Amino acid sequence: LPADIGLALVVLSTDRSQISAYDLVHLLQAEARLRSLIDALHLETVQQVSEVFGDRDSAAAEVAAALHLTRQASEAEVELAEQLAEQPRIVDLLRTGDIDVKRARVIIDGVRGVKPEIVDTVLDRVLPEARDLTTGQLRARLSRTCLELDPKTAEGRYQVGVEQRRVVLSANPDTTANLMGFDLPPDLAAAANKRINWLARKAKTRNDPRTLDQIKADVFLDLLTGRGQTIDGTATGAPAGQIDLVVDLNTLTGETDAPGHIPGFGPV
Repeated sequence: LPADIGLALVVLSTDRSQISAYDLVHLLQAEARLRSLIDALHLETVQQVSEVFGDRDSAAAEVAAALHLTRQASEAEVELAEQLAEQPRIVDLLRTGDIDVKRARVIIDGVRGVKPEIVDTVLDRVLPEARDLTTGQLRARLSRTCLELDPKTAEGRYQVGVEQRRVVLSANPDTTANLMGFDLPPDLAAAANKRINWLARKAKTRNDPRTLDQIKADVFLDLLTGRGQTIDGTATGAPAGQIDLVVDLNTLTGETDAPGHIPGFGPV
């Protein structure tokens, strides 16, 4: 069924206790397509609110009040709605349920700053397979395509991104905390992660009740705070920021500008 009122009637009238597990999975897919349609309509309405009130700040304030959102969340909705209004092909996929709003956001972010004459070519390559990709796969595909089609602009986008690098501390409902670095140079981020992994494995002993992930988190904090509890006796000889970079021979020789690849991270 197409994502429309007919699909909505089927979804709302189906007795989930009377269908097989096989059909339950199909119902799940139908609900996801219907949700994508509702998200598309919702964002179109947000865009209309933005047009009526004339500027993003006023629209964000109205959306925040109407939907009980934080100002940051409402500003993100207004921004996404305005960006989607300029990309009807993405909206069409959202309306038909071929992609969800998460993948729509990934696509919008993936072509941000790309030359207008390049955007259509990027979308021509990526949109036909977007419905079958996870958000991570889609993000990597977009990144690689942009790097291949317009390496100079991609380099500029990278520089702008690195200029926004920052560390953010946030709280969780259980009173634990998250400490995150954003927009970091990928080579240094990958190297730092590799060094943490090396130190954590060196610190792991047979009688240590902690999981490897817990040790990694402790090493991370020990390195930043200087406590040295986890890394005492293990830091000596730790690899100093080494990473693996996979790149085509033609790129190494300067014949092409094809992107390289950091395993576990993606195209660079």
